[in-house]
Amino acid sequence: MAGRRQRIADRAYGLWEAEGRRHGNDLAHWFRAEAETPLHVTFDSNVWEDVVSPDRLSGKPERQQQAARVRGAIERGEVIGFFSEGWTTLEALEKRARAEFFANQVVEPRLFETVLPDGTLTTGALIGPNQSHRPPLSPKVCELLTKATALGLRLLTVPRYHELSLPPEFFAAQTDEIATRTGSILAAIESRGVGKARVLEFGLELARTHFFSGTFFEIPPVNLQPDESRTLARLVAEWADGDALAAHVGYANDIFCTEDFGRSSRGASVLDESHREWLTKTFGIQFATLGELAQMVVR
Repeated sequence: MAGRRQRIADRAYGLWEAEGRRHGNDLAHWFRAEAETPLHVTFDSNVWEDVVSPDRLSGKPERQQQAARVRGAIERGEVIGFFSEGWTTLEALEKRARAEFFANQVVEPRLFETVLPDGTLTTGALIGPNQSHRPPLSPKVCELLTKATALGLRLLTVPRYHELSLPPEFFAAQTDEIATRTGSILAAIESRGVGKARVLEFGLELARTHFFSGTFFEIPPVNLQPDESRTLARLVAEWADGDALAAHVGYANDIFCTEDFGRSSRGASVLDESHREWLTKTFGIQFATLGELAQMVVR
């Protein structure tokens, strides 16, 4: 948890300065800073929805208790929670709507105008997918998002193109350094054939199967069979997982809390055992289930 160690070091330095820069209290400053520095936790969608609404787990008392403990830690400021914007741009699409959405993105050039602070009007061009057919967020998704942000959870920005607009206060602050680091982790994940790479591979497979030779963004505009639609729905979830992990490292968070072990992707997954080992060894990601995180914050 290199990010947390740096935050503790910064806080300890601040304590030393506040006490007149007197030497000899290094350990005391460190231990106090450690106690005062909250955990930065990235929550997977299979966890944060329960943490936001533990009352919905009345039939699962043990998990309800775990979720309530973690929620309490967030309310006390001991944990600062985050989740990936991929939940809104990818996973919030209903599974049966994902195939239609991704297979109907027309790549086209568009012009846009921007007014600079000094009043200058600039014009630019963009070539990308037209996502005007994106379904609106469902009332259930909007309710969950409102509850999550009210609790203090913030979205982690992922450098992906999309046309979904959300209030800026829903997001954690981002810098160029964070964006660059997130992008480099995305590239590393996809170079191993997982995350979004699974969707792109499937898109090429569909193009061959349906004899499509035109230009497409991720999925060719063809009529998918039911089994193909189901596969795409699963792979979009894999894409979202890869993006969430990249953002977690990009923002230097401490714990990635998930119950997903990559078993539902039916193939290589960014969350399977071998990729977890690689992510931990290469990027220092520390994984925890909800139960394990609840034990970390228990009082």
